[in-house]
Amino acid sequence: MIGACDGPTVIYVSNMFADLHKIDTAMVGALAVAAGKTLRVVGKGGQTTLTVTNGLVNQGIIELTSEDAGFTANLTVTPGTLTNSTGGVIRVLQGAAGSRNFSGNLDNRGTLLVLAGTTLNVNATLLNTASGILG
Repeated sequence: MIGACDGPTVIYVSNMFADLHKIDTAMVGALAVAAGKTLRVVGKGGQTTLTVTNGLVNQGIIELTSEDAGFTANLTVTPGTLTNSTGGVIRVLQGAAGSRNFSGNLDNRGTLLVLAGTTLNVNATLLNTASGILG
């Protein structure tokens, strides 16, 4: 379990780690990304899926991207909700192409950016449509 993202500046989740063990899915319990920190889900060496159970609170930056060959980056929050707090940023980056997918409940009070050349496929319930920025 990762717990809180308040140590290293960037927590990097891909299916290729330094020891070259390949995994398709990482699963963690409740997770919080602190202000000034980054959680990056990267399609690298194959499809990457991060599944967070019991909720995810973002006060920093969450990025969905890829580094080679157009691999998919997936973020799933179930059960629970991805709460993108005021000041939190979710960035969907083109990287090396490939799909970017989010599944779960989304309470967006911060900024959700889908950058040029990128599509975010969403299978979600939007819980808060009155605040937050979509761009």
